[in-house]
Amino acid sequence: MTTSEPVTDTFFADVMLPVPVPRLFTYRVPQHLQDQVRELHRVIVPFGPRKIMTGLVLTLHHKPPLVEAKYILEVADEYPSFQAQQVKLIRWMAAYYLCAEGEVLNAAMPAGLKLSSESLVQLNPAFDLEQSDAFFNEKELSLLARLRHDTLTYTDVSKFLGVNNILSIIRSLTSKGAILLLEEIRDKYQPKTERRVRLTKAYNGKDQLEALFEQLAKRPAQEAVVLRYLQEVPVFQHPQLNEGGLPRKAFLAGGLSESSLSTL
Repeated sequence: MTTSEPVTDTFFADVMLPVPVPRLFTYRVPQHLQDQVRELHRVIVPFGPRKIMTGLVLTLHHKPPLVEAKYILEVADEYPSFQAQQVKLIRWMAAYYLCAEGEVLNAAMPAGLKLSSESLVQLNPAFDLEQSDAFFNEKELSLLARLRHDTLTYTDVSKFLGVNNILSIIRSLTSKGAILLLEEIRDKYQPKTERRVRLTKAYNGKDQLEALFEQLAKRPAQEAVVLRYLQEVPVFQHPQLNEGGLPRKAFLAGGLSESSLSTL
């Protein structure tokens, strides 16, 4: 009679990530997490060469993807964060607005649930270590001391502690009210700017301009720049127009010397 080692099934999870890509991502479930990974639970997964993100498990199965699947790093939830009806709403909204399901998930998921490489870990201003009754281990105390001076990203915390998977530490400190998790807001709006030229107050009068032209009598290139400005901006008839000035590119488009403009 012979005995053999029990065969362990390999599980894969289809995960919805909060990214503008119209598909799910398949990850391999490590054996030590097979009892924890469940549908509608959040998981921490690698994304791209160096990033990590929080995703939502939609299905579990045994079918491997065509390319090698990366492993799920950690399970973020003890209980489901979403309900099936919410996922149905996300998918309906994505179809209605013609966008990726991940974009809707990104808008629907509260910032505190979207842990990623760029998530910010901050010391809770209302937290007082000396007044707390909670127990803090050595790594937690070390991190709290570091956070007194700086706000760190998830990646920074991982490097500082020398630990790849830090979710348990983050979760522990959050539950004790010691830290806050924030999403970094990057303002993608870039206002359009234009460089403009105008006369300074020292030359914003007839007598001052006459004196300026006398100085520029032997500098025809600079004189041409001033004349071009006065042709376009009649400051004598309408002094208020000098406030708006003239776009710098208007001089350069006219073939005038850029160095003369800069000198003036």
